[in-house]
Amino acid sequence: RGSYGAAGNAPRSYIGGPQTFNLSGGRISQYQPLHLPLQPERTNSWEAGTSLKFLRNKISLDITLYSASTVHQIFEVAQSVTGGGYSSFYLNAGKVNNRGIEGTLGYAGNLGPVHWNSNATYTLNKNTVKALYNTVDANGNNISIPYLDLAGGGSYLQRAKVGRSLSSIYTTAQLKLDEKGYVMLPLSVDASSTNPVYVGN
Repeated sequence: RGSYGAAGNAPRSYIGGPQTFNLSGGRISQYQPLHLPLQPERTNSWEAGTSLKFLRNKISLDITLYSASTVHQIFEVAQSVTGGGYSSFYLNAGKVNNRGIEGTLGYAGNLGPVHWNSNATYTLNKNTVKALYNTVDANGNNISIPYLDLAGGGSYLQRAKVGRSLSSIYTTAQLKLDEKGYVMLPLSVDASSTNPVYVGN
């Protein structure tokens, strides 16, 4: 079996352009949100699989492979705030790929006087950021961003970076290590670094 599909996801109302400005005392109000023109997200996906049965339908095997690629992914981007105002805006900034496999192995039959029906399931999904925001300025220079911080607090960051998962976790606080690279006891945290380090997803 196989299938292919395409779907769109329009931006929520009022989070995109056109940009408007409010004047306060003859100046543009700092409380005016930034509205960039947003395109709908678009996802193209395919799926292929097979269902097999053996030993007079006692053993069944179902395997499915799938892949979905989303372009114009909409991200909420944080911005610095001075004296109030909006702390974020929305941007078409990404291309993200999701791919994986699902498998089910089942048995249905009699074990002595007992009718037995059981299934074992395996799933694996991997999402990867394929591209982030890039554009060309008025002088023809290419402008791109290496990463986007999506969430965080304290020493924790969820960062989208090309080549990594969309849910990648970074931290600026790590367990202290001795001169040989071993974790020091008793456990303590080194929070002096300002460079986030990838720790997983």
